[in-house]
Amino acid sequence: MQGLLEDKGEAPLGRTEVRRKLFLAATASQTDATCAVTVHNISTTGLLLSTGERLDLDDYLTVVLPDVGERAAQIVWRADGLYGCRFKRPLTRSEVSASLLRSPRPPESEEAEAAAPETFGQRLRRLRSASRHSMAELAARVGVSKPTLWKWETDKVRPREGALRALAMEFGMEEMELLYGRRPDTLPLPVPAAPAEEQGTLADRIARSREKIAEHAGVPVDRVTVDIDWN
Repeated sequence: MQGLLEDKGEAPLGRTEVRRKLFLAATASQTDATCAVTVHNISTTGLLLSTGERLDLDDYLTVVLPDVGERAAQIVWRADGLYGCRFKRPLTRSEVSASLLRSPRPPESEEAEAAAPETFGQRLRRLRSASRHSMAELAARVGVSKPTLWKWETDKVRPREGALRALAMEFGMEEMELLYGRRPDTLPLPVPAAPAEEQGTLADRIARSREKIAEHAGVPVDRVTVDIDWN
C-alpha cells in the first residue's frame, strides 16, 4: 500500500510537538509538501512502513485511513529505512479490512499471480502465518531482529546457513525443503556437462578427431584428412 507523509512543519499554537499526517491509499495527492511512503503491513495494532524520510523514535504520526479517519500511531522501532508504528488505539478487524480494500492492487492478473512459483519469502511468510507466530515472535525464536525477518519475507536477502537451519527446525522440515519448496530427493538432478570431445565448433571436433586417428594409425596429423559429403 502506498502513502504520503506530510513534511514536518511548525507546531500548532499551544502544542510542543509536531504531529505529521500519513495519508494512506487515495486520501491525498502528491504535493511538494509530501514524501512517498510504502506501507508493507497493517494490522489491528500497528503498521510497518518504509520511506526515504528520516523519522524519530517515539514520534507520533496521525495516520489517515480510508473509511476510518485519523488514528494516532507511535514509532516504536526503526532499522534500515523501516519503521514499526503502534496505534495508540487499536483498529478493529473490519477497519483493517476496509483500509486494505481501498488500497490499489498491482496490475498483475490473478491468473499470473497463481501461476508464479512461490518464492522463499512467500513460503516463509505462509509458514509463519500458519504457525500463528508474529514477526517479532519468530525473529526472537531464531535469534534475529524483526527487520531481518522482514527482509527474508520480502525476498530482499536470504538467511545464512545457521539462520536457515534454525528456521527449518522451527517449522519441522529440511533446509532444502524450506528454501526450494521441495524435499532434496525430489529436486531435479544437475545436468552433467558434455564431454570435452563433444564441445566446441565443428572445426574443433574435426581437429580433435584427426589427432585421435593419427595417434591410433601412427602417422602425422597432417597425413589425416576428413571429407564430408554434404549431399
